[in-house]
Amino acid sequence: MFKKRYLKQMIVEYEALDLKMPCIRKFLKPPSSQPLALCLECASEKDFSHYDILQSIEQILPKAFEKQRVKSIQFVNMNVICATAGQKNRWIIALSDIQTRNLFLQTGLVVCGDYFPLRRHDDINLEDYKLHLKRTLVKKNILDLLSNSCNMKILCGT
Repeated sequence: MFKKRYLKQMIVEYEALDLKMPCIRKFLKPPSSQPLALCLECASEKDFSHYDILQSIEQILPKAFEKQRVKSIQFVNMNVICATAGQKNRWIIALSDIQTRNLFLQTGLVVCGDYFPLRRHDDINLEDYKLHLKRTLVKKNILDLLSNSCNMKILCGT
């Protein structure tokens, strides 16, 4: 009886994860650190280009790309990665040094008239990884409980 109640609780937790966060990335290994990368998250309806992001960067730091203060700008479509819709897209901005990173962390970016705070890419990846681990643990607990219940029925002959 206790195991059934525990199993139901585990299933409720697993389903709650789906409702709260339907898009949980899967990881084969922990994400690698990118301490000089920042992330801009925006609604998927915002149809920004790389040029839009670069222009907003250069409002704060003119000729940032030419002076190699900005190494790259990468678009990440989270809806494709998670096979879902309505998730925020991400722009990963790789910078050359900590001073430049800190400048953009403090200022954020204004892209096409909208303000967006920037966050450390490592922090966002770590949040995604923690959700992945939580879902994996709940799933493992459910499977272990089901497996143990099946084994008990076989041993007891029921």
